[in-house]
Amino acid sequence: MDSHREVALGVDLGGTKLQVALVDREGLVLASKRVATDVQGGPWAVRSQIVEAARESMAQGQAEGFPLGIGLGVAGQIESETGRVLFGPNLGWKDVPLGAWIREELGFPVMVTNDVRAAAFGEWKFGAGRGVQDLVCLFVGTGIGGGIVAGGRLLHGASNSAGELGHLVVEVSGPACDCGGRGCLEALAGGRALAREARRAVQAYPAAGARLLGMAGGNLEGITAKILIQAARGGDRLARDILAKAKEALVAGLVSIVHGFNPGRVVLGGGIVEGMDELVEELEERLKARAMKAATRGLELVRAELGGVAGAVGAAAMVLAEEGLPSAVSSKGLEV
Repeated sequence: MDSHREVALGVDLGGTKLQVALVDREGLVLASKRVATDVQGGPWAVRSQIVEAARESMAQGQAEGFPLGIGLGVAGQIESETGRVLFGPNLGWKDVPLGAWIREELGFPVMVTNDVRAAAFGEWKFGAGRGVQDLVCLFVGTGIGGGIVAGGRLLHGASNSAGELGHLVVEVSGPACDCGGRGCLEALAGGRALAREARRAVQAYPAAGARLLGMAGGNLEGITAKILIQAARGGDRLARDILAKAKEALVAGLVSIVHGFNPGRVVLGGGIVEGMDELVEELEERLKARAMKAATRGLELVRAELGGVAGAVGAAAMVLAEEGLPSAVSSKGLEV
């Protein structure tokens, strides 16, 4: 065993998949395990999945060194001091002491953070955000989330809620959002919202929506954001109109982000971005045409690089940045 090589375990826990990775200080994934999240089994079943996957990853990468700790990136709101998941909507969790459970089971220092913030940290350290001291990562998938680096520090906020960029209000009288508000960026451009809007439009305009419905096998509930994007790529007018509105919302959100944080680079990732080849370039052009010139001077919009392992790599990197201490997440930010 190489006792001098510093490694950490990273976990990306979402409503559909659980990704565990053993990662070194250079961001190299030495071992990994991915399984479908057992949401139906409840928190205790997911706890067992994490422990089993972590042990398998450690066994695979045992020659590479003993983990300094484990970082858990969870889709939800986290109490940083305790590692408790206060609310995980995609998991159906409320007030789950995940950090304590994993620490008791594995015996390592444990850090728990938001999954998208962990992914942003991974992109900053080892992906498309390398070398930038003022950075925003925006992930547009089923929902929309982000992470903010300001002056070389990852922001966590006074109550550990920094980076909820999907809940910027971009249309005051817009549609209801799952957060309880209205007109949020996520409610207009997230994958869940796009699918919902496509289904509504197909019901309202059956003739125009015939192609979308057909692509879903005639099942209205089978219309997804992926199908919507495929239809738009094939020239479907209704699909293009729906995506055009979503792009407008994204531009509005990006303008607010750029004005508020003045980043040198914006990293865009997530399934919606990955599914639309032209999206990043189009958003950059429209953003720079609408935002203040002083805020966009030298600004770059780039695609995320780490793909599906970004969250696990980032969670492990956060542990390594603080040598595995639970205090890695604090309202003061994480400095590297």
